[in-house]
Amino acid sequence: LKTMMLQLQAARRASIAQNTLSLITFLQGVHESRRVVRTELQTEPYELWKDDSDKKAHASKVCSSYDILGILLQQEELFPKNLFLDNWGTSIKNCYEILEGFIEDMQKPDNSGPEYWKNFRWLYDQVKEK
Repeated sequence: LKTMMLQLQAARRASIAQNTLSLITFLQGVHESRRVVRTELQTEPYELWKDDSDKKAHASKVCSSYDILGILLQQEELFPKNLFLDNWGTSIKNCYEILEGFIEDMQKPDNSGPEYWKNFRWLYDQVKEK
């Protein structure tokens, strides 16, 4: 019984490690969009870029990826939450604050509604609490 428990624990750790690597790879795939948000959009009010489809595409990609990260990190048994909050926390905070006008616009009832990207907000709140 003890051997079986140790094997299960080892399998669980391996699964968490694989899940973590997959999520890191996913986040790295959005690096360019995060760069655009944190450099180009940081100094440009939303009202000036809201009709620019390229900038909106980058903003949307960042919001969606961090929303997915928020969803997954709420499943604490699958991912080490603090690993992501510690390593991506500054980016999460900066991106959320830069994109807040865009997010609010997308959450209007005549757009996607208040539930849209709500997990990105949860993620932002987690970073602020650290």
